[in-house]
Amino acid sequence: MKTKRLIPLAAAILICWLIPQAAALQETPAPAPAEKEWMPPPAPIEGKWKFVGCEEAEGMVISFTVKDDPQPRDPEKPYIRQIQKKASAKVLEVGNAAVMKYQKGDVIFEELAPNYAGNWRGKFKWRSALGEVRMDPVYLTMEGDNLVAAMTTSPCFRVMERVP
Repeated sequence: MKTKRLIPLAAAILICWLIPQAAALQETPAPAPAEKEWMPPPAPIEGKWKFVGCEEAEGMVISFTVKDDPQPRDPEKPYIRQIQKKASAKVLEVGNAAVMKYQKGDVIFEELAPNYAGNWRGKFKWRSALGEVRMDPVYLTMEGDNLVAAMTTSPCFRVMERVP
């Protein structure tokens, strides 16, 4: 008989203890997740670069600009960098790529953002000699002193060297 009385009493005590604990959890905001120590910084792409290894792109020089993205990040996704960078690149000198109708000032790389490994992903403006234009996905990695576009459809725009 005593056991039947103790079970509801124990449940009532437990409920009385859990309600303030739950309220305290709701009042305390979760801290924003910080970048993980294992996350390398984004590859240093800012500055001038020239394409190498292809006659059609010889002499073309581009300039990457990197900025902080002011958009807030989702605290539920800690694998996304809290200070997100965005980058784009404009054509400074056209060189032989004038055949493909590139012009000075064209934005050739856009919507670039670093991933968890420090590489950049985004879009590349591809042009044909006939004037066809499309935005292709691109993935940029640093290999030594070169910037390599690992996912472009054009072999002429795969390897870049930094211009001093």
